[in-house]
Amino acid sequence: MVESGSELLRRRCVEFSVPKEVEIALTTHAGYIAEWRSRIYPNDMTPTKRAKALARIADMTDELRKEVERLPLLDRMALDDVYFAQFKPGIIEAIDAGAEPTQFDLGGFALPRLQHAADLVRRRIVNVGKAGAPPMTERQADFIRCIAQCVKPANIVPTNNGIFRDLCEAVFLAGGMTLPDRAIRYFMQKVRPRLKAEGYCL
Repeated sequence: MVESGSELLRRRCVEFSVPKEVEIALTTHAGYIAEWRSRIYPNDMTPTKRAKALARIADMTDELRKEVERLPLLDRMALDDVYFAQFKPGIIEAIDAGAEPTQFDLGGFALPRLQHAADLVRRRIVNVGKAGAPPMTERQADFIRCIAQCVKPANIVPTNNGIFRDLCEAVFLAGGMTLPDRAIRYFMQKVRPRLKAEGYCL
């Protein structure tokens, strides 16, 4: 009987003594890949469409910021309290630990930064205005980045070969795709060095 991708992933996790929470994260990510392959990829965006979508996010975020700022002060404060209470540590604990109180302001801090982030990401997109299909390798390399985040708690370091590659192959197969050599090379040569340069180590 041919081994399924999900069975291979479970076997690899046992073989490499992967902690259960990491196995769950990898299995969940395989589900994301499967959903992308079946539902999203057929309608995936070109660079131009991506840039337009991010521009819309920036515009909508600015409109949302304006709506928040139109609220009476008591409502704004209540909105901030309820929103930031969803995160740990809470506002009081974070301020006690040295965080600036101004960070806990949806209209004055969080939303403007989301708008700025959307604009920065839009500016990074290459080949805007050019015809062509969405770059498959970049998308697959981003899946590999997510896998690297999943296995980081297990102290598994990204490499072109070995345990990391075996787990990547199993996750991709469980998601209904094969892992191309070019995708993992792109991740190792382009994506991972860029993340390191930005201060995030995988």
